[in-house]
Amino acid sequence: EPYLPFNFDSTESIQVTNDGDDLTALIPWADQLYISTKSTFYRLQGTTSATWGIRRTFASHGCINKHTLQRTRYGLVFLWHDGLYIFDGSLTKKITGDRLADSLFTSTISSKAACYSEWDGDKYYFHYPESGTTISKRLVCDFSTYPAIRFYYDDFVPTAHSFHAMTG
Repeated sequence: EPYLPFNFDSTESIQVTNDGDDLTALIPWADQLYISTKSTFYRLQGTTSATWGIRRTFASHGCINKHTLQRTRYGLVFLWHDGLYIFDGSLTKKITGDRLADSLFTSTISSKAACYSEWDGDKYYFHYPESGTTISKRLVCDFSTYPAIRFYYDDFVPTAHSFHAMTG
């Protein structure tokens, strides 16, 4: 059913009214547009403003930091309060559940707002600060053998490189 707090006007733009839940991201994936809030995911369906509707998904978790949301061929991977999750278009599933302690996400990470991620086609790189807001650690989630996911820890020390070329 359409999700009532979202309304569409005649100019075909999306108006989001206050639902008490923060909108974190709009992300196209496959042939759908997904709307992420801090508590769940929604899906936009339709072709015109007359047929548009927001559909509920069965997602039980949402994305709390838009910079950790990555579109992969397996689903949308993102950070929630107690771990990393994947959303397959309908359901959310915790990918760090059995392999990593929840304390990594609840105690070790000092600022979830400072976290960042990247996707290279096989690996999801999750960068996080161990203290303060300066990124100092990296967790690598290797999806090359999906659905079995391998995890690697890595210190993240940014380095600067310079390049000089003669001109003229």
